[in-house]
Order: sequence, then structure tokens, then C-alpha cells
Amino acid sequence: MSLHAELSPEAKKQLQQQQTVAAISSGLIAVLVVVLCCVALAIMMIVIEVKEETKIVSYTAPTHEVTEIQETRQINRLTQPTPPSPTMSQTKVIAAQTTSSVAISIPHVDSVEIEADFGSGMDFGSDMSFAADFSSSNEAVTGWGSSSDAAGGLEGTFYDFKQNRAMEPRPFDPKKMEHYTKPVLEIYKEKFAPSAFKNHFAANKKLYLNYLAIPGSPAKLGPEYFGVEKEVEPTGWMVHYKGTIQAREAGRYRFIGMGDDQLSVFIDGRMRLEGSWPGLHRHIAGRWSPSRGEEFKSHVGPPLRYGDWITLKEGQNMQIDIAIGERPGGATGFILMIEKQGEEYRKTKDGRPIWPPFCIGKLGDEDKKFLKKFPNWEWETEKVPLFISYL
Repeated sequence: MSLHAELSPEAKKQLQQQQTVAAISSGLIAVLVVVLCCVALAIMMIVIEVKEETKIVSYTAPTHEVTEIQETRQINRLTQPTPPSPTMSQTKVIAAQTTSSVAISIPHVDSVEIEADFGSGMDFGSDMSFAADFSSSNEAVTGWGSSSDAAGGLEGTFYDFKQNRAMEPRPFDPKKMEHYTKPVLEIYKEKFAPSAFKNHFAANKKLYLNYLAIPGSPAKLGPEYFGVEKEVEPTGWMVHYKGTIQAREAGRYRFIGMGDDQLSVFIDGRMRLEGSWPGLHRHIAGRWSPSRGEEFKSHVGPPLRYGDWITLKEGQNMQIDIAIGERPGGATGFILMIEKQGEEYRKTKDGRPIWPPFCIGKLGDEDKKFLKKFPNWEWETEKVPLFISYL
């Protein structure tokens, strides 16, 4: 049994009044605290000025001496231009207060402009390795000629249109066609007279040509074969091969060929074949037009060009001039063949007759080996018309 004491009504009323006062006091105190906090925060914002400092963090390479690399760029032709090496890049740095030891490289991308008149570019494929096997240091068998005239080849002289005999610069821009065609046309007009070359640098070294068979290869090989690679850039050059020849067998013949860039053949001062790269051909062919023949692709790309039919007598002396050259640089390549009317020739899978090279003297075993390995082309090496030369 529990006993509970009960409050009197007056005590209950007094207790309720005290509870009400306490609740009101608590609310007022809470409101006052909030107001005081707001006032204090406002005072702090007014008195204290907050400044934010923005720092830019970038990355620079560790401190060291930087050597500027100057690039030499070269233009193309034919199939595909070779892109610049991906290792050649430029590092761009943003200056800032804070640095890091890590360098971020932004690659420099070259834009290549290809001119339609240019030849076969820098992608030589299998031609390149073949050309390396028969470099300028190996003159035993090459399509450029030999340094010995023992085999009775055509004498070849290298000329540079970019400088005169005193090696003083002459105006020449590889992109301006007239800078190349003007001296060429002057030489043709004067029928290769010595006076036509007086204003152009000439290499001292001579090469003697027995047949013209040069695969797609770097244009720099021209100056290298004639020993002037240090004096001549591989643009704006021409080689003139000349001699007096005889056919050892009478008949009707015609030259067939194609050059990258320039290939022209003259007999007794008259153009008999103009087989230059199409962009150059239309500027230097003049009134000459090729004889009829089926269209077959050459080893450098454009179709072969057929020369005039010429009736030759046995033992008849003829002056021959062959001009090959390179205008813009990059790649070069030449083939020159001879066809005898009425002769039956083997054919390739695409139906092209397999013609022999135009040859001074007889082909030796090394010559046949050279022609057999010639890339992208097949030669007749047995039924070869015989021509002899008198320098």
C-alpha cells in the first residue's frame, strides 16, 4: 500500500507560473544568443578583409640549357610522302610562381603541302633498298654510269641551275616551274652547245653511260654520283649525256621511257623522245608529240612515253644527247628503252612488251644481274640492239 501526498491548489498554481517563466526565459536567452552570434559574425566580416590569392600551377622542365634545333624539311612525290619523325617536338612552357620537375611536351605538327607537278615523293619502298645496294660508292654497275670510259659509254656532265661557274647563287625556287624550264629550253634551243651551259655550275667528275636504268631513289644521289653532294643541293640539277653513236644493225627504231622529273632524247639536234614527268613535260615538249602505243605504267608511276620511229642505217653516225634532271628534289628515277620495229618481245602479265634497254655496247653478266633485280620493272637482256659510241 502506497501513500501519495497531494499539492494544494495554491501550490499547483504557483508551480505552473514558475514553469511558464522558465520557458519564456529560455526562449529569450536562445534568441539573444543567436542575435549576438550574428552581430559578432558581421563585425568580423567588416573588420577582417579576406583576400584570396589565386596561384597558377604549371609544369616546366628542370633547369638546364636548351639547344634550339633547326629542322630542314624536304618535299615528295609519287605514292606517299614520308611524315616527319615523331621524336622531333617542341616543348611549350607556361611561366608561373609554382613549378614542378615534370615537363609536359606538346608535339609540333608539320603541315605538308604537295604540289601536283612534283614527282614521286619520298616513299621509295623496295626501290630504296635496291638503290642502297648500288650506291655512289659502288660504280661497278649502276644506271648512272661509270667513272671509266673503257666501255665506250656516253659522256655525262652534271649541272646545277642554282649557281654559276663561280659557285655564286642564281635565283631558283623549286616551286616556280619557270626557274627550271627556262634554262632547259635555252639548252634545247642551242642544241646542247657548250655556250648553253656557260652560266651553270658544272661538276668536274664525268660519268660514262652505257644504259639508263635508275630506280625510284633519293634525288640526292645525282649530286653524290658526280661527287658534288657538298656543293649542290638535290634540286634544280640536270645531267647531259652525249656522244656519237652507230647502230650495228639497220632498221626502224624508237625510244621508250619515262623520267622523274626530266628525260629527253635528241638525235642530231632533233627531239626524238620527251619522257619527262607530266607536269614538266607540257612545259618543255614544245611541238613534239609521242608516237602511238598502248598505255603502260612506268616504274615511277606515270605512263610510258613513245618516241619517234627513226630509220637507221648500219654504221651511220648520229649525235645523241640525253638530258635527265630533277626540279623540286625528293625522289628521282629514269628508264630508257629501245624498240626495233618487227621484233617480237615477251610480254608481262598485263600485256606490256618486255623491251631491252637502250644500250651502248653489250650487256655483261653484272649488267644483267643489275637489271634482273631492278624493282618494279622487267627488262629484255638477250635481244638487245647493239649501238657503239665514239666520243
